[in-house]
Amino acid sequence: MANLNLQLADDVYSELAAIAEQLKISPEECLELALHHFIQTDTVENAIEGMARLDDGQQLVDFPELKEELGIEILFHPEAMDELESVTEEDQIDILERLINRISAQDDELEATLDVVIKEQGDNQFVVSGFDFGDIVYQLGKNVIIYHIALIEEDDEDEDEGDENDDEFEEDDEFEEDETVSNPANTRSN
Repeated sequence: MANLNLQLADDVYSELAAIAEQLKISPEECLELALHHFIQTDTVENAIEGMARLDDGQQLVDFPELKEELGIEILFHPEAMDELESVTEEDQIDILERLINRISAQDDELEATLDVVIKEQGDNQFVVSGFDFGDIVYQLGKNVIIYHIALIEEDDEDEDEGDENDDEFEEDDEFEEDETVSNPANTRSN
């Protein structure tokens, strides 16, 4: 088994110890539990995808309309721009508005949010923010640079297939009922 030594800020360790006590496990076991959970989420894959795009050499795409309207310069990795453009214009506005609100929110307003700082480099932070529509991986600093927009895919196809299967079952039930009525062997005689 590998051994890993970590240095945690006092407030982080206090919070970890409090959670561990409530779970009736050691802080080490609590940290391992958190790590197992984190590894099993899509957040890890989304962060990896965003980090891969960070230094891939592709030219960033400007969004001048945002700078005019909001006064914030937001740049996009070309693939992130494609991901944004894959949804309706109304959804694009909603996604960007929610990200901007998250970035500009005060710390006390962020209690129910998931924001993970993956890397800090000087004044820049590389962040993964979770939303109900998916994750956004971006760099926060002098400029906001969006590297990855990972939208949660809807299971519409599965629901449609389920509806078709329901129709098939209803047809089978109707067939069995018709068969019972029309088959003299299935009728009772007293």
